[in-house]
Amino acid sequence: MRYLSRKHLLGVATLISALAVTTACSSSGGGSSSSATSGGASSSSGGATGSTITIGGTGSISSSVLSQPERQGAEQAAISVINAAGGVKGHPLKLDWCDTKNDANGEFTCMRQLAADKVTAIVAPGLIVDQSSRGLKYAAAQGIPIIGGQGLSPAEFSTPGVFPLASGIPGWSYGQVVALVNAGCKHIALFGDNEAGSLYILGFTQAAMQLAGITPVRYVKADQNADPTFAQGAAQAIAGGVDCVVFDSSPTYGAKAVQALRGAGFKGPIASITGVFVQPIINSLGANANNLYLTSQMALNTDTSNPGVQAFLAAMKKYAPSDDTNETAMTAWTAVQLFAGVAKTISGGIDSASMLAAMNNLSTPIDLQTAGPYEVKGVTSPLKDYPRMFNNMVAIGVVKDGKLAPAGSGGFVDPFKALAALK
Repeated sequence: MRYLSRKHLLGVATLISALAVTTACSSSGGGSSSSATSGGASSSSGGATGSTITIGGTGSISSSVLSQPERQGAEQAAISVINAAGGVKGHPLKLDWCDTKNDANGEFTCMRQLAADKVTAIVAPGLIVDQSSRGLKYAAAQGIPIIGGQGLSPAEFSTPGVFPLASGIPGWSYGQVVALVNAGCKHIALFGDNEAGSLYILGFTQAAMQLAGITPVRYVKADQNADPTFAQGAAQAIAGGVDCVVFDSSPTYGAKAVQALRGAGFKGPIASITGVFVQPIINSLGANANNLYLTSQMALNTDTSNPGVQAFLAAMKKYAPSDDTNETAMTAWTAVQLFAGVAKTISGGIDSASMLAAMNNLSTPIDLQTAGPYEVKGVTSPLKDYPRMFNNMVAIGVVKDGKLAPAGSGGFVDPFKALAALK
C-alpha cells in the first residue's frame, strides 16, 4: 500500500475523530480520579525511595466535543500500582499530564511542553485531531521516545523513536477478516460508505482478503445522504449467496448498518472493529448485535480469565473508579506497563536517552498480557509502508446476549500470519 495522499489523511482524521468521540460517549462520566495536571503530577511512591522518573501523558480531558479522562486515569492507576510494588528498580514514577483540549494546536503545544519538561518518555499520547503528527515528530526529534500510542496515525508507524503499542487500523482491518474466516464464512461482502475513512479501512480489508486468496462477493459503498437508513446498501450487500459481511465506517453509521442488515433478514456474522462498535452502540442494537464479530487491539475487558485484564480492572476500580475501562483506557494502562518493563532492563541511569536505546534494542519480548508480546529489534513489519509495527497481535470477540465475549478459544492472534497461511 502506498503512502496516503492529503485527501486520504483528511479522511482518516475524520474517521479517527469519530472513533474517539464515540469512545468518549461510552465513558461512565466524571473526571479522572487523578489530580494530575499539566506541568507536573505526583503519585504515591509507595515503597519506592529512589529518584523520581517522570513520564509524560497527553490527551483531551476537558473538551465538550471529546473528553477521555480514562486516558489519564488509567496511566495514573498503572503508576500507582507500580509505585506500590517498589517502583521501577526502586524509582517511583510520576505523571506529567497535558490536556490537549481536542485541538490541533493544543496537541502540538502539549508535545512541545512535555519535551521541554524533559520527561523520560511520552506514554500513550492521545493525538487525534492533527493527522500531520507534527507534535509527535517534534518530540521524537528531541530524543524523547513515544511509547504505546494507539496506531491511529500513519506517522506513528514511520517516525523513528515512536513505538505504537499494537497494529493500529491495519491490524483492526486484517483481524476482522480472520474473525469471519474462523467463523466459517465462504462468501463475504464488503459494506461501507463513500467517505474517505470508510474507504481507508476497507482498502486494508481488501488487501487482507487478497493476502488470504479470498475474493469478496461484492463491495457496496452506500451514499449516506441518498440512503440515510442504509437499507438500500444493506440489500445490495447481501444479495445472492452472501454468508458474511464486513462493515466499516464512522461509528455514526454502525448501528444503522447493522439494523438495516438484520432488517433485510440477514442473520449471519457481521465483522467490524471495536472502535466502531463500543458497548453503548452494542446496547442500542439489542438482539441485532448478536453474531457481531469485533476486532480489538487490546485484550477484551470481558476476558477476565486473562490475569492482565484482572489487574487492569482491579487497578481502575481502586484508583480511577469514575473512569471507563474501555479499549482507550486499557491502551494507556498497557503503555505504562511497557515503559516500566523496558526501563527495568536498563543498566545505569534511566533517562530519555537510555530509554530510547533500550526500546530500540528490545530483543526479549515483554509479556504485556493486555496486549500481545512486545519486541523491537529484529522485528519486520508485515506492511512495508508501516515499518514500525512491532506487535501485530489482535483479540477477536463476538457479541452474545448483548456482551462482547472472546471468540473461539480467546487470546491473541497475528492476523497477518493467519491470513498468509490460508493462501
